[in-house]
Amino acid sequence: DMQSQGKTVVFVSHDLDFVAQYADVCSLIFTGEILSTAPAREFFERNTLYTTSTYRITRGALEHCVTLEDVKRNLSMQVETQHE
Repeated sequence: DMQSQGKTVVFVSHDLDFVAQYADVCSLIFTGEILSTAPAREFFERNTLYTTSTYRITRGALEHCVTLEDVKRNLSMQVETQHE
């Protein structure tokens, strides 16, 4: 993969759900300045405005669900726990 080759891809997007699923690190750029940078999961969990639609919907109900895959994994674990 590109990361093991020491390469970086800079991707600029307003599609926060896509970015949350594929990025390793995210930055918030406003008026040409980087205001915030963090690992993707941390970035979206600590932002209330600039976060994914999944996190907005599940915040407070399901822990750490930034992407739809997180929701599926979380719900699967809850079902498994209930059947133990």
